[in-house]
Amino acid sequence: MKRIFLLLCLVTVLIIPQAGCNSQDPNNNQGVGKSSFHLDTICSITIYSMEGAADMDADRQEQEALLLITDAFKLCDDYEKILSRTIEGSDIYNINHAQGQWVEVPVSYTHLRAHETGRNLVCRLLLEKKKKK
Repeated sequence: MKRIFLLLCLVTVLIIPQAGCNSQDPNNNQGVGKSSFHLDTICSITIYSMEGAADMDADRQEQEALLLITDAFKLCDDYEKILSRTIEGSDIYNINHAQGQWVEVPVSYTHLRAHETGRNLVCRLLLEKKKKK
């Protein structure tokens, strides 16, 4: 009984680490990635696979992935222009440098969504779902 237990432990110790090293992708895809400096930090985005892109060749898939990554970084730029405390003209910069004076800040739908709490988000989604019916 003791030998069976030791054999089972040995097999477990040898098999589990090997399973973690095996890639799920048969082509061992490293993904398409890009890094850039946004929001006062280095951001890296990597796309490993794209659903619905099986009919595209590898070069076309890579181009599409890079376009998606570029669009994501553009969104980071948009948020940085609104939320940066160091970029002159951003909403946060204007509020911080108002020296106690009233500052008018345009509020967009994006601003409102950024301030939603989990409970408010759930309620809004339920209301939108009812409107669609």
